[in-house]
Amino acid sequence: MEIVAIVKNLSEIDELLALGANTLVFESDRFSRSAVLPLSKDKLISAINTTKAKPAKVYIRLNTIIKESDLDELKVLLDEILEAEPDGIVFHDLTIGVILNKMGHPEKGIYQPGTFNTHKHSLAFLTNLKIERATISKEITMDKLVNLIKNNPRFKLSLIGHGSIDMFYSNRKMLSLYHEYKGLAYESDAKYQIAEKSRHTEFYPLIEDQSGTSIFRPKKLHSFKVIDTFKALLFEFFIERNQMTDTEYYQAIKAYASGDYFDFLRQYNDEYDDGVFTDETFLRKGEAK
Repeated sequence: MEIVAIVKNLSEIDELLALGANTLVFESDRFSRSAVLPLSKDKLISAINTTKAKPAKVYIRLNTIIKESDLDELKVLLDEILEAEPDGIVFHDLTIGVILNKMGHPEKGIYQPGTFNTHKHSLAFLTNLKIERATISKEITMDKLVNLIKNNPRFKLSLIGHGSIDMFYSNRKMLSLYHEYKGLAYESDAKYQIAEKSRHTEFYPLIEDQSGTSIFRPKKLHSFKVIDTFKALLFEFFIERNQMTDTEYYQAIKAYASGDYFDFLRQYNDEYDDGVFTDETFLRKGEAK
């Protein structure tokens, strides 16, 4: 299992690799949502070249919803990025998978749709696009996750297993629209949270940017209890970066790389849980815990 880290500052590339990251992810200022370091096309190409010279693997994550009006610009971006030979293009919208296939580079595609990849049928259609890498949904239990991996040996499967995980993504700018409707001043740099009516003690962070709005889980996710199983089965393990200090992020990478996570949990345990890996939820919308 290889560790995939998100780059927040170009000056930290060497440090991320030294801590144990195998692959570095860079994000676009045009086609990446909630990006921690949104880069222009030219800067993405420069980042690819810099990382490959280390040498290290490098991915570009393009995870917005693609509209028809985006296609020309997206194709130009992909065409020029692929010339720099990144090791992968992580994408949310299948439109990008189709384009990669038509460009003759389906092997670069890593399908990361959020909650969609939960069973063999959700992976089967990727064969038509000749895409063999995908990220499994983090909303399924360990038993289902293990079965999915073992029953799909032709795929190189990954998981977003640590960090602030988005539950919902909309192309709409929900925060600014809400403030406009209420006649309130919207501060784009402020931190916003939302509480569900039936779970009023839990607060869900929101981030709005040029691509829309993302809503995140109330607590960050860790996989320390099940990481040994993941190491034996997963191709890659993504560590997310949003709503995390640099120190916390570096310590997380080190913990997974070394296997020594006790200090991390002593310091940050109250901010984390282990999701539904061990406890499946049966709650329906509107039901309280």
